[in-house]
Amino acid sequence: MLLQILLQSGFGQTTSPEVAAIKSQMSAIRKSTNWSDAAAAKVANKKIEELSVQLTAAIRRQNGNQNSGSGKPETKNQEDQETVNEIIKEIDEFNTQLWLQMMKIVREGSSWDLAKPLRETIAEEYKADEDPTIKNPQWLDSMTVLTINLSMPQVSLVIDQMPLYKGIKTLIITADKPIATAQIPAILSNAKSYPLERLCIVNLPLAVTKVPDEVSQFKQLRELQLFNNSIYELPDFIRSMTRLHLLYLDKNPISDIAGRITAITGLHELGIAQTHVTPEEISSIQHALPACKILTE
Repeated sequence: MLLQILLQSGFGQTTSPEVAAIKSQMSAIRKSTNWSDAAAAKVANKKIEELSVQLTAAIRRQNGNQNSGSGKPETKNQEDQETVNEIIKEIDEFNTQLWLQMMKIVREGSSWDLAKPLRETIAEEYKADEDPTIKNPQWLDSMTVLTINLSMPQVSLVIDQMPLYKGIKTLIITADKPIATAQIPAILSNAKSYPLERLCIVNLPLAVTKVPDEVSQFKQLRELQLFNNSIYELPDFIRSMTRLHLLYLDKNPISDIAGRITAITGLHELGIAQTHVTPEEISSIQHALPACKILTE
């Protein structure tokens, strides 16, 4: 019954050799199968479903060949034609799923639910949206800002994919809620090839107690934000970061910074609100770097 419905449908109206061969295979299955045997019938129906997918594609190819010789003007823009072909492919795939659902209804006598393929497609698209893995290489190349939110449940997947990015100029490492540990060295190691100009390691008071050594690898860094951590001192390598224009150390228990800060002669702005930097240090820094704006509030 299932095969008769299929062969009497529009699928049976073309006479191309490819379509005829597929129809012949389907007819052979119908004649050779013991349909009273449930196991044999299941195998046969599965094969018929596979052949129906092939039949859909064969008919599309046949129709395309007929149209190409019908005198219709060719598409001038190759890109437009590729877009049209992609749309046609998607329509074919959905129609195939719809047809298979119809066959299942006929075969199993189940409820007439033709919307199932559409629901499954929507469900898969939602599932894809939740997947943090990267699927578009062009998007990777165009990104210039990357935020690593350590509060995210799947943040490790994002960290693993960091080397795939090529043009990140701003890297933000933070958390929405307190966390005890952070993979800062691993994150910065994965970012070592970035043309980084701005680095923000912020809002990690339980996890960050020092400036990571890996920060020194970013020679083009113009801005470094380290506010709201638990940093007690600046490392020696900060002296060599001569391209640094903006440095924010706000909300850290830090002091005794003048000896290292004054070596950064190009510094334009220094944030030290809610730190332990003394007025004497501030005066010393201001004297050494008169063009630097020091923010204490």
